Amino acid sequence: MIFEASRAKALNQLNNFVENNLGEYSKLRNFDFGPEKRSNISCLSPYITHGIINEQEVIQKALSKFSFSKNEKFIQEVLWRTYWKGWLELRPNVWTDYLVELNQIRNELFDGYKTGEGTPPEIFSQFPLVEALIEAAGFKTFPMVEFEADDALASLAHIAREDSSVSRVLICSPDKDLAQCVTEDGRVAQFDRRQQLIYDVNGVKEKFGVKPDSIPDFLALVVDSADGIPGLPGWGAKSSSVLLAHYEKIENIPLDSNDWDVSVRGAAKLAETLSNNFDNAQLYKTLTILRKDIPLISNISELEWAGPKEHFEELCSRLDASKFAERLKNISA
Repeated sequence: MIFEASRAKALNQLNNFVENNLGEYSKLRNFDFGPEKRSNISCLSPYITHGIINEQEVIQKALSKFSFSKNEKFIQEVLWRTYWKGWLELRPNVWTDYLVELNQIRNELFDGYKTGEGTPPEIFSQFPLVEALIEAAGFKTFPMVEFEADDALASLAHIAREDSSVSRVLICSPDKDLAQCVTEDGRVAQFDRRQQLIYDVNGVKEKFGVKPDSIPDFLALVVDSADGIPGLPGWGAKSSSVLLAHYEKIENIPLDSNDWDVSVRGAAKLAETLSNNFDNAQLYKTLTILRKDIPLISNISELEWAGPKEHFEELCSRLDASKFAERLKNISA
């Protein structure tokens, strides 16, 4: 971007940005409407980089206009760019703190949801580097703040499925949450790259005992330690799958076991637990339902790979990953 390196111009740019963009910033940050309309802080970056204005006054200006909750995503981005100035020396606690913010929406619903507890800080510290490497490799990335990576995958799969030029969508992850995205028509399936297995509707049924539409209900009833969802006491995978295979949804399961049309071991106790914890079960289900309506792209062609970017080889060299650069270069040739 060509800009006049004067403080007056910088402050004017900052004022215009705060007035015209921050009102909708939190909603628009994850969307890409093209370079002319994208709502981000790129317009301020040159001034910040050259020290004409600093991050703190940018944040203070934003807070003078809107509350912190309204500005949260913008403030995170401003601060994150500060850390990225020395991204090769990122401190582990920076990413740990940032990850907590990423899951704020769901954590407000349930305090134990995906806290990241137990993950070594040296792993967290590498996440930004991986994201930078993927972007430099020429692949589309979607920084998710209000939503999660699984929400992005679910939404992109839905968008691709609706495009007549797409014959089939493969979600390259065996993550159980994503099984709910598999469709009856076979146009969306899961692909387990390690085991080289494709899970269509029948594959999901065989693996979990329920249809894809019942996966959120299944995950709500059964303990999911990865996401921090406790499930309901006594409700294991077998009893949950038997009941959901018949009733499909938690709300369809009678709270009196005498009304059950299927036989399950310990039915009376399971029904009592469900009755006493029905609201919790509904909450856990809400947490596991993936969003499929986030308009991350307007056209499937935006995901087309055109090869690595110019700085990819240099980045790989800094990360001692020259073999990766050579491999990708050969693929794109």
